[in-house]
Formats: sequence, structure tokens, C-alpha cells
Amino acid sequence: MEFQKVLETRRTVRKYSAGVTREQMEDLLRAAQEAPSWKNSQTGRYYCVLSEEIADKIRETCLPQARNA
Repeated sequence: MEFQKVLETRRTVRKYSAGVTREQMEDLLRAAQEAPSWKNSQTGRYYCVLSEEIADKIRETCLPQARNA
């Protein structure tokens, strides 16, 4: 694929479906852990919140200025 075509057809997903199971999330995390890091520095940290109640608490406590709906 030519670079110009890549630029014209790229898209960014900003909203994801809520139907992710715990097993799917664990599979995603395992795959992310296998990804190489710069200089093998192992700097990746992954946090998953599967509870809407906890997500709301994080939004209110940690990100009050962001006004995330």
C-alpha cells in the first residue's frame, strides 16, 4: 500500500463496544506483554477496569478536569 493511500484511508476509533469479556481482556494483555519494548526496558504497565462503577470513581477522583463523560 502506498503511503498516500495509508494517509487517506486511516481512521481512529474513539468509542469501543462495551461487550469485552474478562477472557478477551486477558488475551489482549498477554499479547501486549509479548510486544517488544525499546531497549528491552520493560516499561509497559497495563491497567484494566471492567467495572463501570470503578471507572466512574477513577474519572471523578483522578480526572476531574478532563470532564470525561
